[in-house]
Amino acid sequence: FTPVTDPAILARLDPQARCKALQVDLKSLGVSDFGQPAPVGGPKAELICNSKYMPLARYPNENQWMTITGIPEGGTKYETDRGAHYGRFTYEGDRAARWKNTSDLWVHGYWVHDWSDQYQHVRKLDLDKREIWPQPPFHGYGYRKGQRFYFLNLLEELDTPGEWFLDRATGLLYFWPPWDLAKAEVFFPELQKPMLRLKNTEHVSVRGITFECSRSQAIIVEGGSHNEVAGCTVRNFGAECAISISGTESGIRSCDVYELAGTGVSLQGGDRKTLTRANNYAVNDDVHHVGQVFRTYHGAIQLGGVGNRVAHCSIHDVPHQGIGYGGNDHVIEYCEFTRIAQETGDVGVTYAAMDWTFLGHEFRYNYFHNIHGPGSLGCFTIYPDLPCGGIHLYGNVFYDVDQIFHTNSGRGMVIENNLFLHCRGMSFSTWSDAKMFQEGGPWRMVENLNAVNYDQPPYSTRYPVLQRLAEDFKGGTDQIVKRAIPRDNVIRGNVSWGSWFLRLGGPKVSLEDFKVEKNLIADEIVFTGSLDGKSKAASYRNGEATVAEAFGERGNILVKDDPGFGDLLTQDFRLSADSPASKLGFKPIPFEKIGLQVDALRKTIPTIVYDPQILPASRTFLNKLVIRIMPTPTAGGPKCLLRYTLDGKEPTSRSAIYKKPIRITDTATLKVAAFVKSGKRLITSNTVSATYTGTRLGRGGVYLSDLKEYDLSVYMPCWKKDTNYLGTPIRLGGVEYAKGLLLHPTETADGKGRASVVYRLDGELDKAKRFKAVIGIDDAMSTYNKGSATFIVEAHRAGNWVCIFESGHLKLGDKPQEVDVDIAGVDQLRLISTDAGDGISCDHATWAMARLE
Repeated sequence: FTPVTDPAILARLDPQARCKALQVDLKSLGVSDFGQPAPVGGPKAELICNSKYMPLARYPNENQWMTITGIPEGGTKYETDRGAHYGRFTYEGDRAARWKNTSDLWVHGYWVHDWSDQYQHVRKLDLDKREIWPQPPFHGYGYRKGQRFYFLNLLEELDTPGEWFLDRATGLLYFWPPWDLAKAEVFFPELQKPMLRLKNTEHVSVRGITFECSRSQAIIVEGGSHNEVAGCTVRNFGAECAISISGTESGIRSCDVYELAGTGVSLQGGDRKTLTRANNYAVNDDVHHVGQVFRTYHGAIQLGGVGNRVAHCSIHDVPHQGIGYGGNDHVIEYCEFTRIAQETGDVGVTYAAMDWTFLGHEFRYNYFHNIHGPGSLGCFTIYPDLPCGGIHLYGNVFYDVDQIFHTNSGRGMVIENNLFLHCRGMSFSTWSDAKMFQEGGPWRMVENLNAVNYDQPPYSTRYPVLQRLAEDFKGGTDQIVKRAIPRDNVIRGNVSWGSWFLRLGGPKVSLEDFKVEKNLIADEIVFTGSLDGKSKAASYRNGEATVAEAFGERGNILVKDDPGFGDLLTQDFRLSADSPASKLGFKPIPFEKIGLQVDALRKTIPTIVYDPQILPASRTFLNKLVIRIMPTPTAGGPKCLLRYTLDGKEPTSRSAIYKKPIRITDTATLKVAAFVKSGKRLITSNTVSATYTGTRLGRGGVYLSDLKEYDLSVYMPCWKKDTNYLGTPIRLGGVEYAKGLLLHPTETADGKGRASVVYRLDGELDKAKRFKAVIGIDDAMSTYNKGSATFIVEAHRAGNWVCIFESGHLKLGDKPQEVDVDIAGVDQLRLISTDAGDGISCDHATWAMARLE
């Protein structure tokens, strides 16, 4: 590498890169195949420094995105099942005006859904109209306003350490090294065939080898038996899958697999017709930072065939799914999963789709924690989708994940003896498109059943759930709706403390279709759906008599506070001796056995200290507030000490140790870190902080989002405080608001839409004189171009409810209204949102800056 001296190149570089960027002449080094800027038309070129993929120069930089601002009409119309487009979309800003050469410009984006990405060459960039014309073939779902993307392969955007650009005409590669090159290794992979292929071999062991640096695969084990890759390091491979293993009794053990373009390990084998097991395995492997190029559906491990096993693996730092699977009788056990779905939404840590015959899976004794995906849906940790089933989910720990479980029309699940803490719960939906469940449907559900003779042995005897499915088929096409109902699912003996426990969605499905028994439930919302299949779906809060009776008669226990976790001070998820879980026969989970293990090939395990949790997060409060701090336990690792400060200073090894909930009465900034002693070293987590602002009516008012509601009836997935449904700031009429409530109507028994929330104005609040807010439909609904509601304020005085404000019909795009009403002498305040008579879809009724003064 030498300094860049060409004046023309220096003029194009960002000013801060001119003295930092270096160049190397690949042609002079004998490189003739420069690869592609994106994985289209051939392998993607990569630059690797110290075993890490370096980002190709892009705008905006990593972890930042542009958004599609519009879909212009005119010209050739392209129809998709998600709408239509005209071969182009618009962007915002004038950044592109600085780009001198866009002949090889690319874009990468999530063009319609957060789970479907595509790289596309830009055939035309119209600077005047700010239009991007992608090169066909277009994205299969088209393009949608508001979706995210970035530009790549631009010399002018080489503006941050690690970025690089290759001029394919001259062969000059420009690079801003993130480290001192005297202490670094830099690679430009050229190899385009597998490094090692074993074909029909037996009892071959590959041990202690580092495989690295290729545009193709690392290892292929094809057929044969009892072959093993052990104690190896596999990194920096550009193929869609780095390690492929088939045959029988073969696997990968105690390996480090990371920094890969696509999937880490694929385990296949076995016979699906006869359900003969392959018994291939991935055991004690650390698999992470995969999917670095192929961002979606290229997880750490992919399972296929019959009877393969993943055990004691650590799977982390993945943009999309952790483990994808198909086939039958797989086992995933004693694994730790964290930081999955870091770039995608509507995704699972484990994921399968579109086949009723994928059955017989055991997911047991795994630890899922700190898993959050972007968008409104985030990450469904266990996701048998569209529709799949047949999972026995036993003895797992779910801590601080977006949602535990979701299925669309899935059957035959048994979810038992799991711990759920600080998560959304389990949802079962009926997929509404009937054609998917007919012969010839796009998912080929019926054809897949017939392909394995599902109503005959061994399938009919191994999987009793198929007997019910066969009965549903006897009714012919008139009974198609029954095929879509998520039946034969059991939820038993779990302990849950989160935002909600169980949600059922779609026509004809009710609690009567499930066995929900002997669970210990401390969630705020116990159930959303129909209790009996006759009444309308509704949300039932913990403490309501109706749900207490319905769940109580099934042997469930409902409590309204900690069911026995004790702030996790034991750091192993043991429940306290007096937890009601003991009455239900809950079995302890062997937490110490989860995750990577020391063995002859893995001599040590790195000490990881995860960030602690602060509950609640930053907020304004009235009078007093109780704060809990919880560690994030490390599976099989040492216990930590939580140290904190309340004066905004960084916690040190001498700061106060957290032992019990903290009570504050005035403004404070809490900072917390976890400390672990490892030999002579003291290892700390990142510092986590929260600011609590004590308020009074005379200090600018009290926001309703900082108060506990007295009564609530709302469409629960869209009940939000201080954010919109996406978790991003509230916006009305282009103005951003830091505080507020999203009060989305829910469908009532008479078919109308209504939501309401009630606050008690007692204590200091009985001195409130005014209620103020700004109301309207959140701007986020512009993506769907619809949404309407009416806003009503009712006051309770002297035993009577009186309407004191009504907005009339407010539509998306209407000018937001200000509310300012007299509430002197009011002891309860009720906010109401209705659907304005046109259905509840997209009625994101927002009360911004709703406060008492």
